[in-house]
Amino acid sequence: MQTLTQTDSDTQLSRLEEQAVELSRELNRVQTQIADILYRENHAQQSSRSAPQIYLPPLRPYDRLRAKWNLGTGLDIPESPETVATPASGSPSAYLRLFGLLADGSPWECRIPFEEMALRGSITLGRDPESADIAIPDEGISRTHVQIALSEQGLEVTDMNSTNGTAINGQPFSPYQPAMLLLSGDTLTMGDVILQAEINKNTL
Repeated sequence: MQTLTQTDSDTQLSRLEEQAVELSRELNRVQTQIADILYRENHAQQSSRSAPQIYLPPLRPYDRLRAKWNLGTGLDIPESPETVATPASGSPSAYLRLFGLLADGSPWECRIPFEEMALRGSITLGRDPESADIAIPDEGISRTHVQIALSEQGLEVTDMNSTNGTAINGQPFSPYQPAMLLLSGDTLTMGDVILQAEINKNTL
């Protein structure tokens, strides 16, 4: 009969402990790989759900059809007289220009001086001229649809609990989310109306 000495027992115990450590490391490695795969799959699904159906790169001024359909160079939009308190000295030195097509195909645009926006604190856009600072004649737009304000970060857009929703570059956001930044070249969607943003960069 083979008799195990204390030394043999210690050696076997040491080997078992080493094997247990190796198995634990292998288990952690497999768990990490599984977690990484699940994260990538979940991230890919979220990206595919939130990806805009139409994304417009920065456009040259007056590209009317591109603002709606993302086509090539479009037709010139005649400048609209609609603006918010443009200084008497002439065209404002710094402003936000929104332009595009309404749901019925008619062109629309406005220029919002930053000076006026800073003075008022914010500018609202909507269907009702009595409720909003700038009226957009489209039935799919709420009476007061969005608010645009100047901040240290830039131009911030807030949805005013609109019925048909608001999106920037096709990415929708709700009134319960933080304000979204609007940059030059971005698209601002309100209901079925897609407007292109053009920012005069003299001061912003």
